[in-house]
Amino acid sequence: MHHQPLGKKLFLNLDPDVAISDHHVAFWIDFFQNTNNVVVEIIENSDEENAQDVENFMDWMNEYEISYAYDDFAKPNSIYFTSLLCRADVIKLDIDVLKRRFKKFH
Repeated sequence: MHHQPLGKKLFLNLDPDVAISDHHVAFWIDFFQNTNNVVVEIIENSDEENAQDVENFMDWMNEYEISYAYDDFAKPNSIYFTSLLCRADVIKLDIDVLKRRFKKFH
């Protein structure tokens, strides 16, 4: 955080497991409300088993106006969360998506 380039967004990967308890959520809310230009990335290894945790994670980020991104969208074998896709502030494409697209143009 101390090395964040001035005026640039810093993307931090977080697993929804870090915000399951009220104590954890309170920590992150306090942490992110004292930062600028930080976007939380909901990591790509989220799966169907923790879909409810992801939903809860998004709910409290929305409530406290913390920006978040869907990391590595369309990565092979990753879970597709329609609600995350619709609610995220940023959607980051997996590099493989771009590589597959550009191969079609060669």
